[in-house]
Amino acid sequence: MRIKKPLTAEEAQKKRNDAIRRKKDPDHKAFVRRIVTVSVSAAAVFAVWMCNYIAPFRTWVPAYRFSARGADELRVHFIDVGQGDATLFEFPEGDSILIDTGDGSFENEDHLLRYLKGVAPKSLSVVLTHTDYDHSGGLSHLLEYYPPDAIYFPAVGDFTCYQTADIPVDYLSRYDVLTGSGGAYAVCLSPYSTEEKTDNDVSVALYLRYQNTSFFLGGDISSVRERLLLREYALDETLFDSGEYTVRLGGVDILKASHHGSSYSSAEEWLSLLSPEIAVISCGADNAYGHPASEAVARLGRHADIYRTDELGDIVISVTAEGYSVMAKEELWIS
Repeated sequence: MRIKKPLTAEEAQKKRNDAIRRKKDPDHKAFVRRIVTVSVSAAAVFAVWMCNYIAPFRTWVPAYRFSARGADELRVHFIDVGQGDATLFEFPEGDSILIDTGDGSFENEDHLLRYLKGVAPKSLSVVLTHTDYDHSGGLSHLLEYYPPDAIYFPAVGDFTCYQTADIPVDYLSRYDVLTGSGGAYAVCLSPYSTEEKTDNDVSVALYLRYQNTSFFLGGDISSVRERLLLREYALDETLFDSGEYTVRLGGVDILKASHHGSSYSSAEEWLSLLSPEIAVISCGADNAYGHPASEAVARLGRHADIYRTDELGDIVISVTAEGYSVMAKEELWIS
């Protein structure tokens, strides 16, 4: 048992002085707490900054988890990047082509990076259809956080700002061919090797085929370029063939609607030629451009079933020798 001794006169005076001081400064404890809080917060911010300096924050984001792809299956991912484009072709042996990279905004690039980590392609090539930022804005982030093995630009336009010494670069124009495993291939129909234009109509337009299923992706081409391709094809349906790689525009299975479903694209006569079964529109919800335009949706709807990223999010099509199917989310995602 301890006996508490009485305070000395000096100790008692000191205790009275401390009480008086605290009474005069009631915020003393709150002030001390604020100092401690600010110090701890500053230390945490510094720690995060140091970690980000050593390993950039975006490299930490976790990968999405997807179901395993079949041995001979090709998957086409129309990735929801808001008001922009990013379409990933995942070929049977794991090699992949990403067509456009979104706008580079934090939310969209985070989604794209996690998506690529989830797919984990054995090799990755990137095709930019044209210079508009909603198609090309994400490339600079991709170069930093998920560098591709090759980059392809349209033959028309200035892309020097995206070039690096470490990644091979090439330029696409009519008759150029990109090949994937399993016999998949993509033929470039537009632009020509030299053009005076620098607008949407010099977007890279690709016809892609795997097994018995075909796709057409036209970037942001307008009905002007669509009608030009239509007139050329009417002269000779073999006109767009590139050696052994044939292009048959009549009866394309899946169309990616050009220019996010703009009223200036998806001309009626062009759709009549393609006669797609499915049309995919990549656009952002309540976007400032009014995409997709109601008249374009009406034209597309007369020919195809419409799937929209602003309504459905990511849209994935599975292609095998038996045909194709739009994958339900529970078939693709692993929780």
